[in-house]
Amino acid sequence: MLGRRGIVIFPEELDERWEERIYKAGINVLGLSPDPGIVKTPEEIYNTAFSPEKAAVIKRLRDNGVTVEWEIHSLSWLLPREHFEKHPEWFRMDSEHKRVKEKCMCSSSSEALETVSENAAKLAEIFKSPSHRYNFWLDDVTDSGCHCESCSKLSHADQALKIYNAVIRGLRRTDPLAVQCFLAYHDNNSVPLTVKPEEEIFLEYAPMVRDFDKCIADESSEKNRIQNKNLRGLLEFFGKKNSQVLDYWLDNSLFSDWKKPPKPFKLRRETFVKDLSFDTSQFSVIGGNLYDSAGKPIKNATITMQPSGVTAVTDDNGYYKFEYIVPGSHTLEYNGAKSSVNIAAGISQYYKTVFSGGKLNLTTVDTSKYFDLYSQFLTLNNFRINKLLGFKGILLHP
Repeated sequence: MLGRRGIVIFPEELDERWEERIYKAGINVLGLSPDPGIVKTPEEIYNTAFSPEKAAVIKRLRDNGVTVEWEIHSLSWLLPREHFEKHPEWFRMDSEHKRVKEKCMCSSSSEALETVSENAAKLAEIFKSPSHRYNFWLDDVTDSGCHCESCSKLSHADQALKIYNAVIRGLRRTDPLAVQCFLAYHDNNSVPLTVKPEEEIFLEYAPMVRDFDKCIADESSEKNRIQNKNLRGLLEFFGKKNSQVLDYWLDNSLFSDWKKPPKPFKLRRETFVKDLSFDTSQFSVIGGNLYDSAGKPIKNATITMQPSGVTAVTDDNGYYKFEYIVPGSHTLEYNGAKSSVNIAAGISQYYKTVFSGGKLNLTTVDTSKYFDLYSQFLTLNNFRINKLLGFKGILLHP
C-alpha cells in the first residue's frame, strides 16, 4: 500500500462531494492547486479555499486523517513582476539577450534569490502546512531558462534547483521543519549537473510529456523511455526520502488539449494499474567500504559518483552506499582519484575500495557465499541485519 495517496484539485472545486469521494477512494492527501491562469494575491487564493463552507470541509478532512497541502505555481509571488522596472537584472534573459519579466527569473542574481527567500518565508505564514511539506512551484511554462552569461553555463534543471534552494532557505525561516519539492517537470525533468540540493529538497516527479496509453516503464514508447531514464537519474540524485509522483491520469484538461468544452473523460485504467505497480528493481545499488593502504577504514570521506554528481559519506567503518543507480558505466571519485565501474540492472554490488598512492582501487566482493549463512541467520533471528561477518551493509535483502 502506498503511504501517500492523493489527488490535486482547484480550491474552488472543494465541497462535500469531493469530501465523500476522498473517503470512498481511500485518499489520504488532498492537494489544492490554484489555476495559474487566474491572477490573484496569495491572500485571495487562501481566502477562496478557507471560506466558512470550505474551511469546514478541510477541518473534517484533517480530523479524519487526510493531509491537506498546497501545490502552487508561485514564482510570480516569490519574485513579483513589478520589480522588473527597477531591477531588470533579476529577471530572465531570453534567447535574443533581452531581459523579460515573463517566464521564470535569472538564477544567477543573488539579490533576486534573496528576494525569493524573503517572500517564501511570507508565503509559509499564509499557506501554513501542518505536514511541513511545501510545493511552491516555478512558472507553468516551457523554455524557461535564462540565457545570461552566468545562467547559460547551467542546465534548466540546475537553474531551477538554485531557485528551489532559495525557496527552502526562506521557508525554514518561518517553519524550521519545512521541506520543499523540486518539481521535475517540463524543461526541469532531468538531473541537475552542477548544483547540489539543500538537504530539505525532495523530488516531485511530474511526467507530463509521456504516452498515457502505455505504462511509464514501457520503453517501446520513446517518450516513456526518456521519462524512465530521467526517473532513475532523479532518484539517484535526490534520493527517495519524501519523494512523490504527480501524474496526470485524471487530468482531462490535458487530454482535451486545454480546450473547452472538454472531451468526455475516460480513465486509462490499464495504464493506471501498471504504473502503480511499476517495478523499480531495474535500479541498481553500489556500496562498499573505503580503506587506506594500511587497511584502516576511512571515515567521514565524501565519495562522488559521476556523471550524476551524487555523493555519499562514509561512516565509522568506511561504509558507503549509492542507491537508485542507472545501469551502465559510472565513475567513483575520492580525493582526486577515480575508478570506473560498470553495473547491470537490478543488482547490488559491493566493492572493497582502497585509496593508496593517490589511486582508488576497487575489488569486487562476491557476496553469494554468504547467502546460505545469511538465510539461516534470518530464520533464527527473524529480522533484517545490516552487519554480517565484519561487512556493514552487505547489500543483501531477504
